[in-house]
Amino acid sequence: MLKDYSSESVAFKLYGQLGDSLQKAEKKIEHMSNGQITLLAQESDGDYLAVIAVKPNTDPLLLDDVLKSFIKTFSAFIYANEDISLQELAVQLLKISGKKLCTAESFTGGAVANAIVSVPGASEVFFEGLVCYNTLSKQQRLGVLPQTVREYSVVSKQVAFEMVKGLLSLENCDVAVSTTGYASPTGDDKKPCGLCYIGVATENKAQVVKYNFKGSREQIINQGKKAALFALCKLLKG
Repeated sequence: MLKDYSSESVAFKLYGQLGDSLQKAEKKIEHMSNGQITLLAQESDGDYLAVIAVKPNTDPLLLDDVLKSFIKTFSAFIYANEDISLQELAVQLLKISGKKLCTAESFTGGAVANAIVSVPGASEVFFEGLVCYNTLSKQQRLGVLPQTVREYSVVSKQVAFEMVKGLLSLENCDVAVSTTGYASPTGDDKKPCGLCYIGVATENKAQVVKYNFKGSREQIINQGKKAALFALCKLLKG
């Protein structure tokens, strides 16, 4: 894909629901550079490899302007400026911070934990992964309150928050990740397929992000896994 471009080309990894934003950025970059620089992108379930490809003898100042514009536009979605997976980056960041990770998953069914342990050296930073698929399991293993479930439902911001707080109350957990959502149609308009909540937390900071994923059951689970890893990386980067 880069045979016509120079070694000055720059790769970025992004995660998120970008829609046609990258296509618009491609047109903008080609216009800015008069065709000397272009944007090439590949996507897999919301995870993007974007390469700003540069033709030989392109003015370095022009490339600098293009890079600054791209970073400003997509700063909320960029997680790396090299071709690296979310799980590889997460393990790197955990090693740098010296923290131990624990996960509590519902609709992702252990996919987040599996992604982490696929990275060599993960044993240094990954302590435990729980699949709390049943509501009672969330209550018994993580201390999710029954009244929280009754008031907000098991797929809610509040339950995702209590799941990560429950993990942090255990020993050997410095960083916690939780997932809860609907990966298949429920027959209930109040429980739409693809509605998911991802929680991440340390002792000093907690965040829950709401998503509405689209696609098959497998695609929703995979998007949830990547969203959880992205949230983890963003948390570890501060």
